[in-house]
Amino acid sequence: MQKEGKEQEKEKKEMKEEKIIRLGDVDIPASFSIYKGLLRIHGISYSLANAIIRKLQLENKTFGDLDNNTIEKIKELMSHPSKYLPNWLLNYRKDGEKEHYFGDELKSKDRLHLEELKNSGTWRGFRHQLNYKVRGQRTRSRGANVRGRIGSTVGVTKKSNAPQKSENK
Repeated sequence: MQKEGKEQEKEKKEMKEEKIIRLGDVDIPASFSIYKGLLRIHGISYSLANAIIRKLQLENKTFGDLDNNTIEKIKELMSHPSKYLPNWLLNYRKDGEKEHYFGDELKSKDRLHLEELKNSGTWRGFRHQLNYKVRGQRTRSRGANVRGRIGSTVGVTKKSNAPQKSENK
């Protein structure tokens, strides 16, 4: 009797781990906490994930603990966050447009925005074209990681490890 109960618990745990939930074009394993799973979705930040969890009162739960109704609530909140959450959490608040994009839609929107900047002839667009830093950061000694190493290092020589022979004998 006790062995059967333990085997059933193991099977339930395995079923939880095998279960995968699809949110925002991302597969999230059922063993993940809700916070960790939401952060895997491109377009959800720490603060937005916390706001979703607090709004739906899902603290200290995993995706395996959720029923279909709760998952549908999360999807609804993700599809229309401006109805339920404050505007400062949204990622596109420009020109009177208050929207929030996720996944591939956000990536394509960002790509289009960068292309508009490059084609507009502005200084920011020019910096983006040359793959330089855009927002006033230093470029004299930093930024090689963005563009790749340019030139060779100057003034650095490596000493040889061979012992020097004394000529005083």
